[in-house]
Amino acid sequence: EMCAQEAYEGGHKEIAIQALEGVLKQSNNSTHSDHSYMGLILRSLIKLILQKPQAEIVHSNNTNMPYVSSDMNTQQVQITVDYHKLSNILKSGVDKISHLGAKSMFNFPSCNVEDELAWLVGISFNHGLECAKKGNYEVSYNLFKSAADFSSYQQDSSSSETHTMSLLLCAAGLLETGKQGEGDDGKISTMRSVLVLIEKCRSSMKSCQAMSSRPDKIDKISHLLLLMEFRAKAKSHDGNLSKVVQQAASGSFPASLFECIAEICMESDSKYPAVSTEA
Repeated sequence: EMCAQEAYEGGHKEIAIQALEGVLKQSNNSTHSDHSYMGLILRSLIKLILQKPQAEIVHSNNTNMPYVSSDMNTQQVQITVDYHKLSNILKSGVDKISHLGAKSMFNFPSCNVEDELAWLVGISFNHGLECAKKGNYEVSYNLFKSAADFSSYQQDSSSSETHTMSLLLCAAGLLETGKQGEGDDGKISTMRSVLVLIEKCRSSMKSCQAMSSRPDKIDKISHLLLLMEFRAKAKSHDGNLSKVVQQAASGSFPASLFECIAEICMESDSKYPAVSTEA
């Protein structure tokens, strides 16, 4: 920690990041009982990765590292982000919370556990959207997965909708990643993972009280999930595609969904003319 502080004060941000990463890794093997500072280390690492160039930073106290506050609006900062590094740090944060528990990890002074988790969810989700816009679907999948994982530790009932949307976008990111992948075995494995995420999203949506009063949103997500399920099964050469079409026909799904299904059936790497005709 002292090395990170000195590196930062000397203007060596990358060295400071490496030093803090080392603290996180060493803590996995540490027998020290107090891990409450781990949340602060995680927050500092994320802040450093998202930080504007040194000349543009305004410090309230130049001798302190820029520990980010829970209400920081990261979207307003226009910078080039190392999304791969950010996703790895957030995944480490998820692993750390899983190991230590949220209350133990975020137990430093003036810390609110729910605020810290909400901030981590926002960082993961918002940058996942940025990666998706750039076509970087593999990293967007990892970021949305972190958002879903962090939100699962929140006690606030309003977080359930964010959890559902994170799972939805996580499945979408993995689906796009699988479409771009090479080799049938790897693609089939990825598509099966997509199907698992789709079922998790459906389960989350059913238990989401915030969405229960918004049937229009539930319908839209249901349509997307069914279409994603069909695409994933088509790409993994699943033999039960007709059942998905029958399920769609028995519900109140729009005609546009069946048109999309027909188009998927006729794609070069997954032709199902009989199912296309059925749709």
